[in-house]
Amino acid sequence: MGDDDGGRVNDGAMNGAPSDDGGTRDGTERCANCGDRIAVDEWHPLDTDRDADGELVLVSFCTEACHEAWLRD
Repeated sequence: MGDDDGGRVNDGAMNGAPSDDGGTRDGTERCANCGDRIAVDEWHPLDTDRDADGELVLVSFCTEACHEAWLRD
């Protein structure tokens, strides 16, 4: 296992496998609306939601259009 980067697991794998926090091990996250990959080193829209335990979590979107669609649902 590699370094811990703010909760993101970095084991050197570049295969897009999920990490414990919903991101992937290749430096991407998934859009909360469509599921497309989002590079974490680029700007993208964010919002907040509640997880199953009622905890506040950040959710990411690949575009403003996906964010707006998520807000409408």
